[in-house]
Amino acid sequence: MAKKKDNQGTETVAENRKARFDYAIEETLECGIMLQGSEVRSVRDKEVSIQEGYVSAREEPLSLTLHNVNIGELAHAAHNTGHKPKRTRALLAHKKEIIKLARKMAIKGYTIVPLSLYFKNGYAKVLVGIGKGKTRNDKRDTISQREAKRDIDRALSKRRNT
Repeated sequence: MAKKKDNQGTETVAENRKARFDYAIEETLECGIMLQGSEVRSVRDKEVSIQEGYVSAREEPLSLTLHNVNIGELAHAAHNTGHKPKRTRALLAHKKEIIKLARKMAIKGYTIVPLSLYFKNGYAKVLVGIGKGKTRNDKRDTISQREAKRDIDRALSKRRNT
């Protein structure tokens, strides 16, 4: 299987495309993630699902945690060295960034969602986004804009081919 790498040496493992549809993402932040040994191997094998995940930020005590992300168990791990697939994992960010996220999350309607999980220079990173939930009408607008763009692209490609 070919690995997806971009020009900056990052390898994307998992992406949460539905989050960008369900939330209007206002700001993103790259965070490190604390993983156990068997979890790193599972992430490298792309046995990860971040679709249901969410992030919580607190000022007292200062913490940034990732919840409900499923990292599959390693089948050939030693008996006691495995991990729980949906355990809470700590995210690593600067103090100011965590406080900023916690204050933004306190506002009604805002949430923090994981957008992608990737390796950058050998370290596992999570791109989290601060988003406000979209209403049904907002989602319909997004769909209509996407379809209009598709139609325009189709018309342009037909014109180029002739």
